[in-house]
Amino acid sequence: MFHLIKKDVLMQKRTLLLSLLIMVFFSFSLSPMGTAGLTVSIWAICYLFVYGAGMLEEKTNGDKLLVSLPIRKNTIVMSKYVSVYVFAAYALLVNFIIRMLANLFQIPHFSFPFTLEAVASTLIAVTLIFSLSFPLIFKVGFMKSRLTNFVVLFAFLFVGHPIAGQLSNGAGIDFSLARSDTGLTILVVLALLIIVIASFSLSLAFYRRREF
Repeated sequence: MFHLIKKDVLMQKRTLLLSLLIMVFFSFSLSPMGTAGLTVSIWAICYLFVYGAGMLEEKTNGDKLLVSLPIRKNTIVMSKYVSVYVFAAYALLVNFIIRMLANLFQIPHFSFPFTLEAVASTLIAVTLIFSLSFPLIFKVGFMKSRLTNFVVLFAFLFVGHPIAGQLSNGAGIDFSLARSDTGLTILVVLALLIIVIASFSLSLAFYRRREF
């Protein structure tokens, strides 16, 4: 699995500069959005690298070569899921550096908030987003799923995030576990695990049935 993720990274060296420019631009233009802006920035970078690697594979028939190698299909599918967090970690690190530089040079409104809650919220959103997108990707491929997933995930970011924010602020809703930080954390982690496992199972089933 490590070598598959490494392959996805190395084949996109030229994308690194573009990703840096995107994050600097988002830090300037989306900083008023706060945590939502950080989520958009991280998602955009993950989308750029995940889809970039997948589309390069399809254009060069690398996906067909990959399934002909003695590599288990569940390993191939799992590597794509894990790569999301590798790219997210890279994007979080760069955004954190931008934040530190903005504070060092006292540049106002040029970075996103970096709290534990902001990072956790961003990772939860990215997990949900790619859990929705991967089953379709493994069913029809990266190129055919690109437009549909982009529209759905764009709507999720800009419609779902404000709704989630209102719920988290207690908009007249009282969850029984909301009074306990530990209980709420366990509930969220369990829910995410169920979603990811269901998504992975669907993706693997579609990938096994897919004809190349």
